[in-house]
Amino acid sequence: MEIKENEFVRTDNGIFEVTKIDGLYIYLDKEYFDKQYQTMRDVTFKERILKHSFNIKELIEPQDILKYKIKDFNFNSKGIVYEEYDARKGEYYRIINGHRLEEVQIIAILTHMQYERDCYRLEEE
Repeated sequence: MEIKENEFVRTDNGIFEVTKIDGLYIYLDKEYFDKQYQTMRDVTFKERILKHSFNIKELIEPQDILKYKIKDFNFNSKGIVYEEYDARKGEYYRIINGHRLEEVQIIAILTHMQYERDCYRLEEE
C-alpha cells in the first residue's frame, strides 16, 4: 500500500504525520534526531517506515506510553499499552489501565522505541 500525505507513519524514531511526499523523501510534521546523519531532520525515507495508517490508533503497539482521557471525564491519565487476549472471541485487544484503546481519547503518544532511546538510565549500586 502506498503512503499518502496526511497519513500517520511509525518509524523507529516515533509516530509522525506525513506533510509532503517528494520522490524518495517523506516530509514529517516534526523533527527528530537522526543518529545516522547526526542531525535534526523532518524528513525520512520509505524504507524507514514500519507502519502507516490514517487512523493513529492502528500504529500503537504494546509498551507504548499514552496520555489519554476517558470519554466524559475531565482528567487525563497516563499508562502503558499492553495486549490482552479475549478467549471467548479469540482476539487480542490493546489495553491501557483496563480500558480498550477504542474507549479512550488519546492526547499524546511516546513509543517504546523513543522511551528506550531517550530515557536517562541510572547505574545500579
